[in-house]
Amino acid sequence: MAELQMLLEEEIPGGRRALFDSYTNLERVAEYCETNYIQVPAVSYSLSLPYMEAVFVCCFQNGT
Repeated sequence: MAELQMLLEEEIPGGRRALFDSYTNLERVAEYCETNYIQVPAVSYSLSLPYMEAVFVCCFQNGT
């Protein structure tokens, strides 16, 4: 019974917050990519791809 109580009071709300934070962060990454890379001509897009990958990896390594 104590495990169920802990799940209901701590684990589930914490998991929901983490999911919401991840969702919000992914929205920010998508918006950033749209703004900075989708509108860029194809020639410079290939040059920008390593930078975009670095930003994406950096965001997830820092947990933001």
